[in-house]
Amino acid sequence: MLLSIAVVTTDASARYGKQLLSHLGHKVRMEPLPDQPTPSGRLIFAYGVGTVLPMPGQLVLRATAGDAESLARVQDVLQRHLEKFGARRELVVTWGPVDTTPDPVGEAGPAGTGAVAPPTTETAAPDNAAPDTAVPDSAGSQATTTAPSDHPTVPKDT
Repeated sequence: MLLSIAVVTTDASARYGKQLLSHLGHKVRMEPLPDQPTPSGRLIFAYGVGTVLPMPGQLVLRATAGDAESLARVQDVLQRHLEKFGARRELVVTWGPVDTTPDPVGEAGPAGTGAVAPPTTETAAPDNAAPDTAVPDSAGSQATTTAPSDHPTVPKDT
């Protein structure tokens, strides 16, 4: 499975998480995450899974899929809708690097409908870091929320 994470800094993470899950939940299956803060959930697309986890001061988006094209589609749907909802606050979603991860216990099929590991939080950039620089988090992944997206354009499905 391919995995990519975006950490979006916002003081309204619960509001945007609920809005994103509710809106997309009318189009695809949405499963609440029982051991995560409310509202959090998993959106099951035919081509992958998007997870929405509101945390204090940030909204964590997690996209998983079986191939790069499907991953890009999940990322595009989550990003496009969240940026539209957060346009007044100029929310920008920037996805971290793609990671290849083994299927977690409980995941089945290409949609990857199993359990979700809790998100890691982004560490602060050193004072001498350039603006818009990705900073590794505690798991070694990188995410930033200030640079515009440069992921490939994919057809809009949702």
